Order: sequence, then C-alpha cells, then structure tokens
Amino acid sequence: TTKEQQNNFEQMDYSKYLRTKYWRFVRIAIFRRDDKRCGWCHQVERNMEVHHKYYRGRGQERPGDLITPCTECHRMHHQKPDELIFRVDIIFLRNGNDRAIKGARLLGTR
Repeated sequence: TTKEQQNNFEQMDYSKYLRTKYWRFVRIAIFRRDDKRCGWCHQVERNMEVHHKYYRGRGQERPGDLITPCTECHRMHHQKPDELIFRVDIIFLRNGNDRAIKGARLLGTR
C-alpha cells in the first residue's frame, strides 16, 4: 500500500476497513495460503475468518500477522480462550491426531 492509502486506512473506522477492496484481497490470499483450514483446530470449515495475531496498522499486515480460524474457534478465542484450548484438544483426540497441544500453543494463552 502507498503511504496515502495507509493514512486513509488508519483514519478509517475498523468495520469500514474490513469492507475495503484491499482487505478483501488480503483476506482471500490468507484463505488460499491456509487452504481454508482452521489454524487452531485444523478442520476444514465453510465459515472461515481472518484473525490478526499482531496489529502493525491497517494496510500494513504481513502474512505472519494473520491466521485463518473457523468461526467457532475465532469466537472462543475472543470470548473464552480456555474453552478454545479444550475444543482443540477434543477435536484432535477424536481424530487421533497428536497435534492438539501444538495447535493450542499457537493461541499464546498457555
């Protein structure tokens, strides 16, 4: 983005920023990178979101700043992080996958 675009993004209401053509492009790129798989529970879901792990400023996101969670994991991350860790553990144990703890560690809550 240009310096002028970044200034515009910074002054913009966050919900309006999420409707910009720039953010839509970034969002699609992150979905493609993550193959529409939740970055926490690793399930392939239809309802995916993009979550900022780090905020550098609107229009300055780097790929490593963003992760693709499913709607349920994203909601739990913001409202009940301990329950999200439990959700990730259960999903992985049910699927016989031993990456549950590694997935939970990405949350930075434990």
